[in-house]
Amino acid sequence: MRIYELSKILNVPSKEIIKVARDEFEIQGLKSHMSSVSELQAAKIQKYYIKGKESQDTKEEVKKEKKKQPRQPQKRSEPQKKRPKRDLRKKTKGKKSDYKSKEEEEEVTEFEIGETISVKEISELFRVNSNEIIKKLMSYGVMATINEEIDFDTAVILAEEFDFTVIK
Repeated sequence: MRIYELSKILNVPSKEIIKVARDEFEIQGLKSHMSSVSELQAAKIQKYYIKGKESQDTKEEVKKEKKKQPRQPQKRSEPQKKRPKRDLRKKTKGKKSDYKSKEEEEEVTEFEIGETISVKEISELFRVNSNEIIKKLMSYGVMATINEEIDFDTAVILAEEFDFTVIK
């Protein structure tokens, strides 16, 4: 009989069976769960574990009896007064709130630029994301990056698209 079969029957890990077989019964040559033991040796190991379980069962019963003693009711403290919850949301202050108020105050629609202007500068003037400016330029067939300069005529077309006027 194999060690793993014996461990299934006894519901004991195979390593523990190997250890008991070596220590208690002096069975040599057991190295893994696939090692074999004779029927006589297997019967000895089974008897060992059956006796061990009976003694463990009696110990468990004694422990259960001890645990079943009635508990004394614990004193409960008065429930704590509810505290008002703090507002954990971040308050908007600083740049965002200032930026909105300036934007509302300053509604400039006319800008004065030179012969050329970079895409970044025009996006800052119009207060539009530079990606939007680049998308519009691409739709017109102009391939430009954020650092490239565009001429005055292209700037006029972009300004009309975003409802601004541009003068030289």
